[in-house]
Amino acid sequence: MSVPLSSWERDLFTWVLPEERSPYIPYRECVLGWVVASRGMRGDGHIVLTPRGNAADLDMPLPQVFAYGVVETVDGIIAVSIRELVTEQLDCDLSLLSGESLPGRGKEIRRWSYSRWNPGHPCPICSGQVREVRLVTPRGVAGVLAVCSRDERLWVFDSVRGIALPVPLTSFYAELMRVQGIRDPLIALAPHRFFSALESYNDDAMIGAFAQYNKLRPKIAAGDLLPARTGPSRRPSLVRLIRSLVGKSPSSQNTP
Repeated sequence: MSVPLSSWERDLFTWVLPEERSPYIPYRECVLGWVVASRGMRGDGHIVLTPRGNAADLDMPLPQVFAYGVVETVDGIIAVSIRELVTEQLDCDLSLLSGESLPGRGKEIRRWSYSRWNPGHPCPICSGQVREVRLVTPRGVAGVLAVCSRDERLWVFDSVRGIALPVPLTSFYAELMRVQGIRDPLIALAPHRFFSALESYNDDAMIGAFAQYNKLRPKIAAGDLLPARTGPSRRPSLVRLIRSLVGKSPSSQNTP
């Protein structure tokens, strides 16, 4: 297979790679200049781009997500993902969040992505308030971990590159449980409780969990992260934690 992307696919993939942010430019050039070497190997909307129609390596593990956005249409909600560029191969994906087959191009309702988010801005999904945890090293601020409880999403802003990257809930929550020393399976194996119990986790716990996660699946370039030093202290609330465990929690969304 050696064909170009459709105009719709090209539009969606370049949209999550804004040209005003330099780290996205090499990715945009791949989307605009490379061709489809594989389609549908890992789902209907999975596309592998290579230069000059080179063969795709379909056996290598999937790289981490580099850019992510969502397009809401009358036919369903479509996730748009671009994964980290590996040598001369770029994995892209369009998938319906309901798990059903990907529809064709339908009437759009709205779009949102992490790609243009900056610290201090509202949630790109709901425009609500975001909890931000500063990730500081001896050399300065490496990034900001952001959480929106309403939409059950978390992501990290890379202060060096100026880009925001989604953080998968399950992996981060596992590290948070280790940092907190929580082994009770009713809590430790229930990542969906993270958002309802968010106020029970102080900044230091969040920093420690992200530091461990980042060592395993690097999102930002950071060595040893320092404990929280600025801003109001966030003390764990036992009452809130108990309420979150006995209350009904909404299902979470886990971004890959």
